[in-house]
Amino acid sequence: MGEYTNTTRHILRETHSLLKSHGYRKKNKGFNRSLDSKLIHVIQFQLGRRSLYGKLTINLGVFIPEIHKLIWDRDMPKFADYGDCEIVKRIGELLSPPEDLWLDLGTKEDELVMNAVELLKLYGLPYLDQFLSNDDIIRKWQDDGEDIGLPARAGLSIAILLANQGHLEQAENLLKQEYFRKKGEPYAGFVINIADKLGIGFST
Repeated sequence: MGEYTNTTRHILRETHSLLKSHGYRKKNKGFNRSLDSKLIHVIQFQLGRRSLYGKLTINLGVFIPEIHKLIWDRDMPKFADYGDCEIVKRIGELLSPPEDLWLDLGTKEDELVMNAVELLKLYGLPYLDQFLSNDDIIRKWQDDGEDIGLPARAGLSIAILLANQGHLEQAENLLKQEYFRKKGEPYAGFVINIADKLGIGFST
């Protein structure tokens, strides 16, 4: 963190007060909130590098255990990182119009803290609160597609959730779409592999 170490610590300390009241626990520059649905909401402060040195932004994510386990074949982490999340957004993407928003660490600390807290209250927390269960994720995807923060393989992600809920026909249809969208590419073979793990077979 270099010359901005104290400023960054101050921001983390003050935002921790807000996030703790919403059920988040802290580790380094990240925060996790574990839900009864097994989803984990992730808030992570990121320091800029190179041309963005001296700046800070806020990353938001939703960790989905079923997808993490199936795609990456890894156990659930003790503390989810932004990079582990299936649904991701940077705070600036939630503004109207969206922008790549970075806070200047050279600003007065009190002003920085106020800006960070306001961004979380107005945008970050409401965004994450849309996703309290897998049903919420499926509904939001049906309404807004991958714009909710899912990766380009959103159809595969949703297929996994649907299959785990027993909606095998809907899951199969999505998997077929994903396969034929990239037929002939390595990704298509990956889709078949995931379908096999889910117990879904389809002709190619």
